[in-house]
Amino acid sequence: MDEVLEVKPLVGAAKAAHEKKQVKSKKPGKKPYPFSETGASDNAPIRTIRLVKPECPVDPTPEIRQRDGSYKVNPRYTGEENCQFKYRLNMQGVWDVEQCESLGHDPWHTEFRRRLVDDVIDPETGEVTTQKTKIMVERRLNVVAVSLSERHTSGTELQLAKARGCLTFDEFGERFPDEWYETPCEFRQCSRKVTMTTRYGDFCGERHARLCAGEQKGILRFVPNEADPHRGGQAALGMEYEGRMESINLGAKEKK
Repeated sequence: MDEVLEVKPLVGAAKAAHEKKQVKSKKPGKKPYPFSETGASDNAPIRTIRLVKPECPVDPTPEIRQRDGSYKVNPRYTGEENCQFKYRLNMQGVWDVEQCESLGHDPWHTEFRRRLVDDVIDPETGEVTTQKTKIMVERRLNVVAVSLSERHTSGTELQLAKARGCLTFDEFGERFPDEWYETPCEFRQCSRKVTMTTRYGDFCGERHARLCAGEQKGILRFVPNEADPHRGGQAALGMEYEGRMESINLGAKEKK
């Protein structure tokens, strides 16, 4: 008589491990930073972090004043009360973002409207017979840069922004995986991709890392003045500054 082998079903941790191997994660990868910023200057080495800021999209203004003094209907006006006033918790900008979302509003994006005018030309005469107006709507993520410098609000700007409902890109991506963006370089006005992690922040390269590290350590930035008639010692001062910057231990690690 042949033996019949009994296969016992997996239970507990063994079952969970088996399902984890069988089912692949559907979590999408991070998207590149959606904006391109310019103006990063070595003379303003301030560390900043980008956050997603909630702003109620309801506009309480029924009309918009034009440059010529006339008024037009505000397309964003719905007659509703702005949630940042209706559900505010204090006078410092803290409000109930969840109440805004429960009403079907999207506080994380702003819609920008543009008018595109196309001329309709008569093929025989070449004259403009009429015009067609098209409304283009662009939906952008509400991103703000928050300073992490002790010289700005005694270094409490991040705590204040978080209290007002702002989220980091990772926190926002956990709630909305389809819009999980990479956090850019933390040097002010730099939007390049992060390549290194240091004890002073995440940066696109060593130069921005050292500039922000020097600012945090209180090393004054030396700016040459070519108009100064007594600029004989400026070269030595510049070399001294660069030497102090090079001596900073960044504790850098390659960003994976």
